[in-house]
Amino acid sequence: MSAFPFSKLDLQKLGAPTAIDEIAFDAILLEITDKFKADNPDLSAALDFESDPITALLQAWAYREYLFRAYINNSLKAGMLAFSTGTNLDHLAALVPLQRLDGETDDDFRQRIQLAPEGFSTAGPVGAYEFHARSVSGTIHDIYVETPTPGVVHVYVMEDIAAAPISTELIQDVGATLNQDEIRPLTDQVQALPAELIDYNITADLTFGAGQDGAALLLSAEASLRTYTQSRRKFGQDISRSGLIAALHVGGVENVDLTAPATDVTLTPTQVALAGTLTITEAVNA
Repeated sequence: MSAFPFSKLDLQKLGAPTAIDEIAFDAILLEITDKFKADNPDLSAALDFESDPITALLQAWAYREYLFRAYINNSLKAGMLAFSTGTNLDHLAALVPLQRLDGETDDDFRQRIQLAPEGFSTAGPVGAYEFHARSVSGTIHDIYVETPTPGVVHVYVMEDIAAAPISTELIQDVGATLNQDEIRPLTDQVQALPAELIDYNITADLTFGAGQDGAALLLSAEASLRTYTQSRRKFGQDISRSGLIAALHVGGVENVDLTAPATDVTLTPTQVALAGTLTITEAVNA
């Protein structure tokens, strides 16, 4: 069994754009303060006091500078596919041209925009099959295309739903779309299929550092864990125990005792892992 030779560029692995300025309030305040002292040496002693009006003025000035630089950064990001969101992303897509589907998230729309040039072709290349399949519905989260035998194409569909059987109607719609004469090469036999969902539960005890707020850390660790599991909710993305432990090891957590899953969740290319019950508790000292 083989897959078409196609690989999308991972936008998250691109180097940080040099146009985006790394900003820190403390650095800006220090820069402004040093400039003020150099220009006004007779007033520099006043800056040793937090309550001095000059100190407050410089802090306000630094904060406005910080906000302005952040505004510039955000404006630059709005024009970059990897960072753009909301209506800014819609306007980027208009250059293709492409419109957002009902219910389509920014992340899913971003992937479809990236695939748009593949859609200029009929569905022969794997990217074209993926683009045309994703264009059926805004609820599609991931697509996997393979050809088990020459001339036979299987297109697997994953919905953008946390946990539920994949809609039979959606699978039928994808199949009907891909089998249109103007999309499917006449020599291909195309079948749309649902992803095989592999459920797994997570159970872990966390040990916190002295003086830490246990309740707050549990919430932080769970949020980090959900972010990790969501990022892996794609075709063929294994769930490793080391990845789960790293996600739970937020600041303030000293140790993670992961009891479930007992082994890595290893997937085939047509499977998607779905996190079920998350049981994250504070370890009880013996």
